[in-house]
Amino acid sequence: KNGRKMATPQGTRITAAYSSGYSSLRASLSSESRTEEKTTTGAADAGSPPKKSLGDDSLGFELPTPSPQQQQDMLKSGLSTFGYDCNFVDPPPKRLECPICLLTLRMPHVTSCCGNHFCQPCIDPLCKPSPPNSQSVCVSQRPCPICQEPRFSVMLHKGLMREVNELKVFCANRNLGCGWSAELGSLRKHLDPSSAVSSSSASGPPGGCQYEVVSCSVGCGERIQRRLLSFHEGEQCPRRPVTCSYCGKYKSFHFDVVHNHHLVCESYPVSCLNECGVGVQPRSEMKKHVENECPLQLLECNFHYAGCRTKLKREDFDRHMSEKWKEHISLLSALNARLLEEKEEKIQRLVSAVVEKGEQIERLSNAVSRLTQVCEGMQLRLNPVPPFDFTITDVSHLKKNDLLFHSPSFYSHMGGYKLSIRVRVNGGQLKGWYMSVYLFMMRGEYDDDLKWPFKGSVTIQLLNVQDKTGVGLSGHREVILDCKTIAESRSPFKRVTEYEMPDWGCGVEEFISHDELFRKSGKSGQTAAVESEYIMNDCAHFRVPKVEL
Repeated sequence: KNGRKMATPQGTRITAAYSSGYSSLRASLSSESRTEEKTTTGAADAGSPPKKSLGDDSLGFELPTPSPQQQQDMLKSGLSTFGYDCNFVDPPPKRLECPICLLTLRMPHVTSCCGNHFCQPCIDPLCKPSPPNSQSVCVSQRPCPICQEPRFSVMLHKGLMREVNELKVFCANRNLGCGWSAELGSLRKHLDPSSAVSSSSASGPPGGCQYEVVSCSVGCGERIQRRLLSFHEGEQCPRRPVTCSYCGKYKSFHFDVVHNHHLVCESYPVSCLNECGVGVQPRSEMKKHVENECPLQLLECNFHYAGCRTKLKREDFDRHMSEKWKEHISLLSALNARLLEEKEEKIQRLVSAVVEKGEQIERLSNAVSRLTQVCEGMQLRLNPVPPFDFTITDVSHLKKNDLLFHSPSFYSHMGGYKLSIRVRVNGGQLKGWYMSVYLFMMRGEYDDDLKWPFKGSVTIQLLNVQDKTGVGLSGHREVILDCKTIAESRSPFKRVTEYEMPDWGCGVEEFISHDELFRKSGKSGQTAAVESEYIMNDCAHFRVPKVEL
């Protein structure tokens, strides 16, 4: 009907562009497109302006567009979003056709200007917004599409609506077998899934037209008529929830139970794999039958470990054992001989391995001894232990400038306390009279394994360089610092944690007087420092002979 002339009672004609726009929209929403008629006027000539859709500026408004789902539902039921596009028993009168959508009037409204009737969804875009299904008078905002009156009003025509609702229609699913037919007003109730009566019979099952094709609610993807849906979901759907009828425990959907669970279900009835003729039994019982009873089950000979490779049925087993006893004895004798030979070879290999391992252990022990000696030598060089010697050089310079001398660090013993000696040549509190000697603790690498505070005794000697044996002259000057006698509360021999060496230690202020330290040895022509018993070449030699814990 695109582009054809439409005569109204007043003789007004719809323009080709306007009719084409609504017709194209109706064709996109209808499941069956209407047959096009040839244009009888010059509106379709080559010189005529091109047709425009409803959304073009030439119309000035747009019809409300339904959602895709709404379009699908309405087309399926035969209820257009504009007029009624139903399967009527008898063709409706021409006067009940909307001149805009060319369908049977839906909620017919009459105009005050030319008296034409339009579907409410078709005429609503021309009027001011009003509530849905409103029956009040609505005032236009645009000219009338028929007579082009600038201002007009529209109102619901109840008589005409009643006449439309009394038209006889068939169900939209007639081609699928539904024989329902009734007035148009009851069509929606027939198609409504929530309706109490929905089939061609008043006593039919509820839930909408029973011939409508719907999707399986369980989710298998099958589409089936509603009247068959209950049977499908209860008996045929592969995804319907079921419980294994054999074990009564496994619950899943039907396909999984049948194709997966039944392959392992211990209660599932199976036949003997050897086809011995025993009846069908649960899988758990059939396993016991095959393992212990089935006469056709293949078994290995009891002497297969000895070399008998015969496999025979259970019913022939006893006969084989009684007939082949000589062969079995021969196999056992040969097996024993092989085992004895293998054991002798294994013993020889073990003896050879033990000898080889012993030689390796001896070589490794020698290597460990050598490495131990090397490590001990390196340890002594890095961390010396008593007897420990050190030398003070420039004695006269230290005395003159009142300077301190710190000896290299040493350990009380291997893995012991780390110590250091401080020497003040010019003396401590008695400056210019005595040489003072002090013992200091240092932070060592073995402190975590030692007991604190340090309570040992340290012997410090100033060597007599004129008589190193300690027999001649005055001998070596010696002092023993006994740390046990020092109170722990103020002990300088507690563990050092914050610094490498603390600021104070413990020692002897009057270790040796300057008169004795610089006393001449009696050799004329030499300086006092060179001729002293304890100083030679301006150097003093000290020794820590032992540390007792």
